[in-house]
Amino acid sequence: MTCRKFASVFAPSFTLAVLLVLASAGIAQTGTAADQSPALSQTALTKTIFHFSDGGDDRPGRMTSDAAGDFYISAALNSTANVSGFAVLKYSSVGTLLGTFRYKLLPGEFGGAAHSVKVDKQNNIYSVGTTSLGGVVVSFTSAGAQRWIARFDHEPIALAVDPSGNIYVAGNGNAGGSDGVGPVLNWLVVKYSNTGKVLWEQRHTGAAGQDSKVRDIQLDPSENPIVFGTTSNNPRILTNNMTVAKLNPDGDVLWAKDSSVPHNSLIPGGFAIDARGNVYATGMTNPPEGVATPFTVKYNATGVLQFTLQGNGAGGSSVAIDPAGDILLTGATSSFGTPGFVSATKVHPTGKAVWVTQIPATGIIVSDSAGNALVAGFDFEITKLSSTGKILFSSSILPQDSATDAVIDPSGNLLVTGFGQNAQFSDDIFTVKLK
Repeated sequence: MTCRKFASVFAPSFTLAVLLVLASAGIAQTGTAADQSPALSQTALTKTIFHFSDGGDDRPGRMTSDAAGDFYISAALNSTANVSGFAVLKYSSVGTLLGTFRYKLLPGEFGGAAHSVKVDKQNNIYSVGTTSLGGVVVSFTSAGAQRWIARFDHEPIALAVDPSGNIYVAGNGNAGGSDGVGPVLNWLVVKYSNTGKVLWEQRHTGAAGQDSKVRDIQLDPSENPIVFGTTSNNPRILTNNMTVAKLNPDGDVLWAKDSSVPHNSLIPGGFAIDARGNVYATGMTNPPEGVATPFTVKYNATGVLQFTLQGNGAGGSSVAIDPAGDILLTGATSSFGTPGFVSATKVHPTGKAVWVTQIPATGIIVSDSAGNALVAGFDFEITKLSSTGKILFSSSILPQDSATDAVIDPSGNLLVTGFGQNAQFSDDIFTVKLK
């Protein structure tokens, strides 16, 4: 394990790691996004904004793109004209809305929200979410015809699709009993065949009597599903771990690792997997009072902890891998909800910091094929940094709106989706394309 010492604003006691602390219907609008801080940037990017409204409160979940550059947004739609709110929006690579694909409700079923979406090599679409009857997994053809549905106990959150078209869905399952507010939740991972048949189920939890919740699932280079979220560790004071668990394609748990800080509930940000199967997970401490501090852990493919980064510049919100295999992080320290040191960071796989750059806002970080880092956050504040950490562009594209997800399409364009209020004070879905 590598260990380096840098300056820090806060040093909680991790129970499992040596700390490394880093130093300090569619409507499209097209235009040029000018940098709000000219002294920091000379780059202008072309922006296109796609506006979707279904007539009520509409919000996006996660998004994805296919090999042709078409992009898909999972959504919760609320329209008096349509009973089903579970939907996937499909756009062409140039931003034409190709369809609003809705889950067909069963008798007595209503409402709904799609949380996440993926496509397979044949461009079949898979989405997970909830309706009034609980969790549902839906597959559509590329043209939007519903292929099949499958039920999921309680609430599916995220999914991954392997090269054979099998679907891994992870979410919050009903563990029985109640914590006084609702049913106690545990992790539930279900593998479905390409035709929707359940192949296996696996559950994971922490201390009994309190919730354990999934945030994401991805597949590693060997097609092993890796799940990320929180597990409870102390029902008496209601604290939790940030947990990463690796399964094999048959559903056996290969390893599960917890990060914990005494008297803290940890807030998971995101995780990423590199080409060697190493896992990088980032999150925030959440003390009862004082400074909430970002941290990032690395596990190798066998689950052995390699390092922990903590403090200014250590991520907390999101993590990605660039084409060179370096780790990109974004996040902020926070005191009583007020952001402090907001940054994007590049780290070598050894844990050594390459650069730390302060930015206007944190959120979701992604990398393009040239190794540039792009961060999308609140106000649709989008910051582009070079591979050396120089800010190339920074602008608030849609002030007061909130970004929910971001991806890079096959042409290297940044796509960011989110929501904001319209003139009737209802939420609409906005998606920004920058190139």
